[in-house]
Amino acid sequence: MIPSLRLSATDTSLVPLAVCAFLSATAYAACTWIIPRAMPTFLAANLKGADLGKKHTPVLSVLVTVTLFPSKLKQGTCSFTHSIYLYMYRPESMGLVTGLVYLLTLCLLMPALFLTYSAGAFHLSPSLASKFPSYLSALLSISAMLFLGFADDVLNIRWRHKLFLPAFAALPMLFVYAIESGVTWVVVPAPLRSLSFTPDGSIVDLGFLYYVYMLLVAIFATNSINILAGINGVEAGQSLVIALSLILNSLVLMLSTTNPVTVQTHLFALYLLVPFVATSAALVKFNWFPARVFVGDTFTYFAGMVLAVVGILGHFSKTLLLFFLPQIFNFVLSVPQLFHLVPCPRHRLPRRNDSHPRETLLQFSTTTVPLANLSRPSHALLTLVSNLGLTHVVYHKVKDKDSVTFSNLTLINAVLVTLQQAQVAPDGVPEDVLCKLVIGLQVVASCVGFLVRYGLAGIVYP
Repeated sequence: MIPSLRLSATDTSLVPLAVCAFLSATAYAACTWIIPRAMPTFLAANLKGADLGKKHTPVLSVLVTVTLFPSKLKQGTCSFTHSIYLYMYRPESMGLVTGLVYLLTLCLLMPALFLTYSAGAFHLSPSLASKFPSYLSALLSISAMLFLGFADDVLNIRWRHKLFLPAFAALPMLFVYAIESGVTWVVVPAPLRSLSFTPDGSIVDLGFLYYVYMLLVAIFATNSINILAGINGVEAGQSLVIALSLILNSLVLMLSTTNPVTVQTHLFALYLLVPFVATSAALVKFNWFPARVFVGDTFTYFAGMVLAVVGILGHFSKTLLLFFLPQIFNFVLSVPQLFHLVPCPRHRLPRRNDSHPRETLLQFSTTTVPLANLSRPSHALLTLVSNLGLTHVVYHKVKDKDSVTFSNLTLINAVLVTLQQAQVAPDGVPEDVLCKLVIGLQVVASCVGFLVRYGLAGIVYP
């Protein structure tokens, strides 16, 4: 039987939770109200993009007829027509709105969390006083990542430069972590304890390497959400599922312990996650198929940093990575292209199959390269991925040169390859169905994460 927390109506932990829930509901309503009204402003600022996953349906078609009267024409006149199409663009970088509302919500939540009123004056709450520096560092790191993400949307920063932007944004959090707790030891898995240098073999102090690990978690969390993208709703949807999984994890751990330190740690995580879920849910409403807005790198970097901050400051980064299984799979699959072992186009999102008579279907996108340009290791790697059924490879001739065409190495394209090879969707998949499949994989990954965390952890960490 799981022991429950005995929270009375006067329990001090209930008041911040109630305020957090109220402010989060307000944040959802605010985002829902602001986003459609901010759309013209973003379009006027040229923060816009075309939806490449849909046919270019014109919102305005002007028929221009020009009649020519050649001087030597004897029979009638000649004319030609030309149609002018005005295409609808969607506002981009709308993650800025949700990010700003989220930060404002955390600022408004601060008095309820950390202040008490007695003897005619405000005082720092003794129950959460130790978390105040962490809260401020979380605000600073998330704000920095939101700014850097928006800068990327505006300035189009090169990939090799923006890869390490999260490292700079995470520094305030790591500095406060070092000052506040400085815990750098980890529990060693049971099969490896015979190799540990500690007397009992159960723990090992990683020292500076632990900070490198946390830095890598922040870099991975932000960039992994950014590269698992390309269809309506998938960026905000996956972030929402991960955040809900972390909330459920914190609730389970809070309800299964009487340790006040553990309770406060997971309450701290809830204070950061619940407003994020509210603002992200509002964004999903407008970004879901057919998308009226695009989230931009602003949201993906902001969302990744929120999740990384919660995992690191909540001391459950390993659990966080369990919920990132689809992102880890997508990153590993993308490594050959990300590190240019095989050619990598600028955009690897699925391509449209415009030949379908009734609706626009998405098929896996491809890259073609002369076979002579592939090194032996690269060709062997491509063959291995093909044998695993994760890419579709075709050998042919282009201008009398032996060439190879392969589907781009992403999780989304791998799903499309699998469906085509199984003859489930030989012509392609509707975009909304594809997004639901990817989000469904995220939900399954969360279930697997819970199974590993609560079913197998006792075996690995007895």
